Amino acid sequence: MTVKLLLSWALYAATWGCFLAILGHCLYHKSWKNFFICLVFALMCSLLGGTGGMLIALVIGWQEAGKWKIKNLMRAYTVLIFFYLPVYAMDKYHEEANRPAEVPKGKTKQELMKKIAK
Repeated sequence: MTVKLLLSWALYAATWGCFLAILGHCLYHKSWKNFFICLVFALMCSLLGGTGGMLIALVIGWQEAGKWKIKNLMRAYTVLIFFYLPVYAMDKYHEEANRPAEVPKGKTKQELMKKIAK
């Protein structure tokens, strides 16, 4: 395993940990609507390859940070999100760029390469 891979996984784990801590504060302070909005968007966006729920939690967390006394958590989460988004975008880009080309059924890769070369 490379150092870059280990650092990116550590960044992902820390970001998701802060996200879950913010959701825990939503539950603790009985902010059910905010909890479900963040959770639903996190699940929907993670299935589609985005980070919508995490950004919503960032906004909601900062709105409630003074009342819930979680300013240090929000500062850490903001810094993690700042680094998380570009790393996540690069990972998604490399995942898409390195995806093998799909070959239609009944054709070989060599036949397709000959057709492209013409």
